[in-house]
Amino acid sequence: MSPQMFNPDDFVFEKMCSPDERKPILEYDATNSLIITRYKNQQGEYDYESCFLNTLVNKNLLKYVPDEWSNDNDRICLFSIYEDGNYMLEKEKLKYDFNIKQTKWVRYSYSDLKLSEAKEIFEIIKAAIQTKNISEETEKNNQILTLANTKTYLAEKYDALCVLRDKILRESDWSQLPDAPETFAGELLMWTKWREKLRTLIKSPDDFETGLEYLIYTEDFTWPIDPSVYKEHFLELGVNYLETEDQYSKSIYFSIKNVENILGTTISNAARQAIEELKDGVYVEKEIYKLIRKYKLGENLPNFDVNNLKIIGE
Repeated sequence: MSPQMFNPDDFVFEKMCSPDERKPILEYDATNSLIITRYKNQQGEYDYESCFLNTLVNKNLLKYVPDEWSNDNDRICLFSIYEDGNYMLEKEKLKYDFNIKQTKWVRYSYSDLKLSEAKEIFEIIKAAIQTKNISEETEKNNQILTLANTKTYLAEKYDALCVLRDKILRESDWSQLPDAPETFAGELLMWTKWREKLRTLIKSPDDFETGLEYLIYTEDFTWPIDPSVYKEHFLELGVNYLETEDQYSKSIYFSIKNVENILGTTISNAARQAIEELKDGVYVEKEIYKLIRKYKLGENLPNFDVNNLKIIGE
């Protein structure tokens, strides 16, 4: 599930809304751990997105908010807040029925929240969604790290590089023959240099401390252009062969035969950024950070470490 969308924070609680705008910017069904949020789509129109809170996050939210908002005997069921600051809060209170001599939940509307309290609940729910997203993202990152350290997977990536390199070398074997022709001065020496580069640039998983480092290397790997491509694009510029960064590319520039790059992408940029979060911490807005800590939203939550959170801009 994609991260819950919250744009804007551009509503103004004191705004006077037309009837068409009088729809919640957020709805929270505490009983079913369901949240619906409003956002603006690419066309500038309002749209809605839903997500289910992790059961533990939902439990922590209800447990650590002030008792007058929710407690074991008087709990939140439904909460909605509107752009003008009005809200709807339904709660359940545990009462004893003397007729049947049993306790039961009685549902009622609660209207004693101040505007600041209604907004606080709104912000807490936003922080709860962020907590859920961080936990899910961390779990995905851990799975990537597990995969990155699987020897079979790493061997497959290394073999793919070697197969592709060997295919290219075979197609250029002609350049090493004693009577190989030159189309410009020094071409054959360049072919020799190019072939040496191909052999030395390819590294194995054993050359790296971790599997993750090797996978990043395979994704970043750039191929040297061959002498024919150099002649077409660089010879007249007077630059030395394979001594500038622009003579290396993720694509394979091999002029003799079109060779398909069979490596593919091992780790997407988004995944790599997520992996860096495992090392450097997850960055969140300051107010979200404070709420996650204050209301212990990540307590006992797998794949969530509040100490790994960093504040954006600090």
